[in-house]
Amino acid sequence: MTDYDLNHDGVTDAETHDYNGDGYSETTVYDRNEDGVADAVGVDSNADGYNDTVYYDDNEDGHVDGYSTDTNGNGVADTYHSV
Repeated sequence: MTDYDLNHDGVTDAETHDYNGDGYSETTVYDRNEDGVADAVGVDSNADGYNDTVYYDDNEDGHVDGYSTDTNGNGVADTYHSV
């Protein structure tokens, strides 16, 4: 796991996880408002450096509110889904 303090205030804003040790992060967890609760989780399932799917918790209730997918692998979300 690698922690990132993007605004240099001493609080982790994002962390990446390389579960299989191949040098690529399979998941990235984002905490936009630094309250300790994950606001989004990105999944890079094919180790290309781009999140294939990002799950969002917009209202911070601990449940997924929606997700986006990059279906053609260009690093840009192509579809958005509400749940």
